[in-house]
Amino acid sequence: MITSLSHSPSALSVQDSGVGIPADHLPCIFDRFYGADKSRNRDIAGAGFGLGLAICRWVAEAHGGTIEVSSQVDQGSCFTVSLPIVASAAIAKVERSTPATLKV
Repeated sequence: MITSLSHSPSALSVQDSGVGIPADHLPCIFDRFYGADKSRNRDIAGAGFGLGLAICRWVAEAHGGTIEVSSQVDQGSCFTVSLPIVASAAIAKVERSTPATLKV
């Protein structure tokens, strides 16, 4: 569920009410192939390979942003991606050339 959206820098937070992530695992969850729950393995549907959060961090940082997490065991987690707002000449050009009835 998206819980907040702000504009300077642009930030998107996603929060769940799942099992949460233990504090001792938080420093590692954005590492490739890291799995906090060792009881889950690749034979279980949906267990994953530990790449999703690493990819999220890579994409955020590639765009000059960050990704952060706060979590409480048995209460859930909140992930926040922050990206800088960059005015681009290309975007301005598209907006000027797009008819007023069509919004990009």
